[in-house]
Amino acid sequence: MLLASQYTPFWEFKQKNSKQASPAYSILGYKKFLLGVSLFFLIQISAQAQELIPYRSGDLWGYCDRQKNLLIPCQFEDAQFFIGDLAKVKQNGQWGLMDLKGDIFLPCEFDLVYSDSKKGRVVVALGVDSTGQGGKWGYLPRYRGKLPEMQYDLIRECNIPYSLGVNQGGKWGMINRSGKVKIPIRYEVERVEDHQFENETLLESSLTTRFLPIPSSTYLKLNFEEGKARVRYQNKWGYINTFGNPIIPIEYEFIGTFKDDLACVVLKTAKGYKTGFINQENVFVIPPSYDFASPEYKFLQFEEGLVQVSRDGKWGYIDKRNKIVIPFRYGVAKAFNEGVAAVSFESSYLNPSWLFINRKGDELFRLKEGQELIDFFYKEGFIRIKEEGRQNWLDPHGKKLREEGYAEVGRFRNGSAYFIQKTDSGSFMGFINRQGEESIRPLYAPPARPGKIYQVENLFLVKKGNYWGLIDHKERVLLSFVYEDIVLPTTQNEEDLWPYNLIAVKKEGKWGYISPREKPVIPFRYEQVSPFRGGFARVKFQGRWGYIDTRGTEFFD
Repeated sequence: MLLASQYTPFWEFKQKNSKQASPAYSILGYKKFLLGVSLFFLIQISAQAQELIPYRSGDLWGYCDRQKNLLIPCQFEDAQFFIGDLAKVKQNGQWGLMDLKGDIFLPCEFDLVYSDSKKGRVVVALGVDSTGQGGKWGYLPRYRGKLPEMQYDLIRECNIPYSLGVNQGGKWGMINRSGKVKIPIRYEVERVEDHQFENETLLESSLTTRFLPIPSSTYLKLNFEEGKARVRYQNKWGYINTFGNPIIPIEYEFIGTFKDDLACVVLKTAKGYKTGFINQENVFVIPPSYDFASPEYKFLQFEEGLVQVSRDGKWGYIDKRNKIVIPFRYGVAKAFNEGVAAVSFESSYLNPSWLFINRKGDELFRLKEGQELIDFFYKEGFIRIKEEGRQNWLDPHGKKLREEGYAEVGRFRNGSAYFIQKTDSGSFMGFINRQGEESIRPLYAPPARPGKIYQVENLFLVKKGNYWGLIDHKERVLLSFVYEDIVLPTTQNEEDLWPYNLIAVKKEGKWGYISPREKPVIPFRYEQVSPFRGGFARVKFQGRWGYIDTRGTEFFD
């Protein structure tokens, strides 16, 4: 959880002396003056903080300038960069906050600390694990010498400025910047895919569960999107606004997430559970007249203007006007994707005979006997199947991309998909384009774990033998195959692909940094490294961590 910088906006300051202001000192002029003063001090604080770099001497940390002149003595077990006018420091195994003068601002008595300014909020935690679970949390709008009361089980950002989601006993609410409860702590939250009715019979096939995220409540929280949050209260579901007022009444057995301004809801009626769709004004656009189908109700959303619904045990497709576009004739139906949907006339979820239709309901093709779906949805024009132990891709007409298939194939991304070919000498990975050409020959080692491919845009981090290299989509070598490991940035912005033109690579058991042209910039001498951020990287040397800058200057002895 990262707490954004928060300073009191200049327009919230009040003039202490309420005398009649002259035209030269109008309210607007006064506010501009305060803004200028605030910005001046913020710039001064920012400049001063940038000059303080965490420096390690032996096992203790302090702060120095860029010339390595020690400004704050080495006295801490660990230290982090300043954010605003405060930095996190560690003593006796716990964290606290230090100011620009080197004075302890918040005692080192906590497992986790979040703050960015003496004027900003302070969030602390005790007895928690690395994810923040299992302990107690406290909050202060501004620390003034009195430690916060550790009254919450969890505190998380909730996507509302100057507010935080707080949890007590499994219930969520929200506090404002003053720490006062803004939304009562009484709501439950849950991911849509985790919902389950009591005594609900699960009919999920392997295809239904295969691509669901791994269940985890680590970062489950009260979260507002477009000013509303999905919540449960007294076992009913609805949406509340940022004031805690229900904007979608909390009266439904289930409510999904909004897609194209519509959300699926489940109502309990005299005839059992029924499914329909409401808009953001809680008006039924699609009446609750359709069958309740488990577990499909969790995933019913309008895709490409259509949604699949069930009536009398048969599935069809309707549009947003509740007009039947494709008749109710299928035993199983999936959402449209890239103009194609998977359906079956059979009602079995275990191994139905799949066929594919277009938005008019016309049949495009059927899976042949022995073909098994790997995916439900098309990705860049192809879907994956398995046949006689080999995998392949099918286009929207059911044509194989490669007749022979491969031991394993991946989804398309940026026009390329990986494949793994098995031979007498082992397994090798290559890449194929949408024309069915092996754009990158199968010369490379398969990924260390299934489904893991190292790719950023049209660049591929691949391994040949025991060494890693970097190639582009035309198999041109960008980094030679001489490295034991390479840290590939995860950014999706090509302009930021090589931060500071430095790439972390490993040779002969040690890490260093090279330029994109493979010129050594920082020597190979570190046991572990991190990518550069803000002009600095954290590295491990002789068993201890420290910082270096982009010139290789070591801020440790």
